Amino acid sequence: MLAGTVLSRECANTYYLEILNLVITGLKMKELEDVFKGVASLRRINILRTLFSHKELNVGEIADQIGLSFRSTSKHLIKLEKSGYLRSRQEGFFRVYWLNPKPSRTVERVIKLICSYQP
Repeated sequence: MLAGTVLSRECANTYYLEILNLVITGLKMKELEDVFKGVASLRRINILRTLFSHKELNVGEIADQIGLSFRSTSKHLIKLEKSGYLRSRQEGFFRVYWLNPKPSRTVERVIKLICSYQP
């Protein structure tokens, strides 16, 4: 596991409050719900930070970096992709993920906030 990649629960709570301040104005409720679902787990926040550092990783590599099972990591990655945070492609037996290069403005702001925070 990378030093500094995994966040504490306190750091995550700080993120949630800052994200709320960033995105509340001008969003439709459905969009707001999708944005929050994506980062409603400390594990998904750690996945975003890991991919920010590594650009592209397959599910197994991400699981190793954050200390989760392959199955659990895969479920979190699917939620992040559905929320607009990630993109993926199949490469042989592996599914490779990376941060969405063209996210919505709100998702982009959340990613910048999460990945720039230094606990």
